[in-house]
Amino acid sequence: MRLTAEDKAVMADYWAFFEPIAEAINTELRESLLALPEWAPIIRAMPEDQMAAQNRASLERQRQAIVENNWGPYLEDTRAQGTQYARSGVSFVAWYDIIAIYREAIRRRLIALAQKDPERAGRVSDGMNRWIDIAMSHLGEAYLAAKEHIITQQQEAIRELSVPVLQIRDRLLILPLVGMI
Repeated sequence: MRLTAEDKAVMADYWAFFEPIAEAINTELRESLLALPEWAPIIRAMPEDQMAAQNRASLERQRQAIVENNWGPYLEDTRAQGTQYARSGVSFVAWYDIIAIYREAIRRRLIALAQKDPERAGRVSDGMNRWIDIAMSHLGEAYLAAKEHIITQQQEAIRELSVPVLQIRDRLLILPLVGMI
């Protein structure tokens, strides 16, 4: 991943804006996800203390990436999420629901900043968009790799099931089954 000095600068502006409101954004995001059929069961299944710990850890990884330019832990976690949700059957479109909700929550808060300092609001918006692009590209890559792996496993299972059918008599067939069913 190659970040320009401008990328780093606008993401730093975004982080300075986002960090003080992160808890409120996460609460709003969680409440909104409870209304979405793919996410509601996942959110409801997670205990509050586990979700709070996960949010703190995620926020720290984001801070390390954006502020300290230490992207490894954040991108590793993002890829792990992509893989986990692909295996769980969550659609990739569901991730865009999260992004849309997130952008709207930030946009509403940016309106006040834009009235006072439109240039900074634009930089914050640019930084948010760059950060989301990075996150979604890595999440999408891991999601796609996991889905391709699942498809490969399914293809192998189907090939194993491709066996001869022997007719013993009228309306009676024998089919040997071997492998994963």
